[in-house]
Amino acid sequence: MKILRIIVITLLTLSAIIIVRNAWLCDDAYITFRVVDNFINGYGLRWNVAERVQVYTHPLWMLLLSSFYFFTREIFFTSNAISVILSLLAITLTAFKLSKDHRNAILAITILCMSKAFIDYSASGLENPLTHLLLALFFIAFLKPDTSRRKLLALSLFTSLGILNRMDTLLLFGPSLCYAIFEYLITSSDVNLRSRLIKTFFSLLTGFLPFILWEAFSVFYYGFPFPNTAYAKLNTGIPAIILVKQGLYYLIGSLPKKTDLVTPTVILSGTVLAVFSKSNRNKSIAAGILLYVLYIVKIGGDFMMSRFLAAPLLCSVVIISRNKIFNKYKILVPALVSIIILGSLSPFNPVLSGINYENTNDNVFVYNKGISDERGFYYKHSSLLKALKGEKMPAHQWVDQGIELREKRPFSLIYYTSVGYLGFFAGPHTSIIDAVALCDPLLARLPVPKKKYWRIGHFERIIPYGYTGSMHIAQSQFKDKDLEKYYYKLSLIISGDLLDKNRFVEIWKMNTGQYRHLLENYKRDISDKN
Repeated sequence: MKILRIIVITLLTLSAIIIVRNAWLCDDAYITFRVVDNFINGYGLRWNVAERVQVYTHPLWMLLLSSFYFFTREIFFTSNAISVILSLLAITLTAFKLSKDHRNAILAITILCMSKAFIDYSASGLENPLTHLLLALFFIAFLKPDTSRRKLLALSLFTSLGILNRMDTLLLFGPSLCYAIFEYLITSSDVNLRSRLIKTFFSLLTGFLPFILWEAFSVFYYGFPFPNTAYAKLNTGIPAIILVKQGLYYLIGSLPKKTDLVTPTVILSGTVLAVFSKSNRNKSIAAGILLYVLYIVKIGGDFMMSRFLAAPLLCSVVIISRNKIFNKYKILVPALVSIIILGSLSPFNPVLSGINYENTNDNVFVYNKGISDERGFYYKHSSLLKALKGEKMPAHQWVDQGIELREKRPFSLIYYTSVGYLGFFAGPHTSIIDAVALCDPLLARLPVPKKKYWRIGHFERIIPYGYTGSMHIAQSQFKDKDLEKYYYKLSLIISGDLLDKNRFVEIWKMNTGQYRHLLENYKRDISDKN
């Protein structure tokens, strides 16, 4: 057993090296970084300082970054360090707390290191590392045999923090939490059903308090319960069947090109193992994986290759790491060999990837159906390894453009499509209209023109006539008067006095759909032009 433990520790050390070698920061991460910078410098939780708009999908990740950025006032190494540490904690907990024994731990670490999805987003500036750690902590508590209220409270808290980090992960946590509630209700020593239900309710309420408080703050401060990105990506007007086809391709698109064979294979294998397992807990984990995968398909997946598959992969690894069949070497060795072969077949193998990794037409899958190897595209511009060697990172034309805006064009208003690097380096005195609507509250609520090219996750809108003029001179320039009224109501919510009673009225009316009719003329106009 000592030898196996040494192997596990060695693999954990190697995983740390692999994560650092692959670490990068994507353009989208800098959207959140701009909010963090504005927040710490006294402008509030804002992207454009003139507007209160929640442009990030991960409040908990944003707050964690902010707490460190307050002291460091440096984002590149700070975010990378946090990501690497959290990812290593998640892998270590999987190996020593979730795995049945050292043999299972060896298999689990090997899978995670060979998965492009997991390694690519273990340090990319996005929230994945924190999601992975919270999932690991949740399953450690969930898989304990007891059914106490304390366990229910812990599970509720981890679920609350998980969805505070990213709302859609509720689908991963939810089935297991529901099973834990069911277990508690049927095994509690309290014979009074009403008493059990009351205790369950208060345990859940207490655990979910962080998320409840954030939602109350979000509606008060931003005026809406969901991030602006949700309105931008789920309010496109694109037929559901087209998004489903795109989502299905997102799941299987890595197979023909061998871009990441490990991730979908392990997700499927873990789910199948759970189905044939006698453990209801494993089945509930698999139910979460299935719900999440169906959700990914429904929304059309993502433009970042395999990013949304990293969390369900970890859930499948939890199932595999608990399975007794891998205690036998005749099963373990073929499984290890299979994973290594699948990983080695890919030109993207993260174990072999290093400082020279980049996205070229010759040797790397660049782009297909809007899905791309984002790390391959950005790595040469934002590599942690290059930064550790003394190169200034990130190094990109959007960074240079942002710096130019900060230095030469203060208090400016610009229109752009890639707003991460540029927005952060432009600073707080440059307001930016985001053409793909992730950061723009009005465009996020407008449909995507049918004949306008769109890329999944990048649903570019047509800028309404007069919109930029209305923003720039604070006087209406809209040609569509109904749209002008809608924008006035929206502006009161996002830019008006926080405590204005009229603002609270508009928040209620806007969130209950009482102003949707004001967009109908614009939608018809867009449709006629198509």
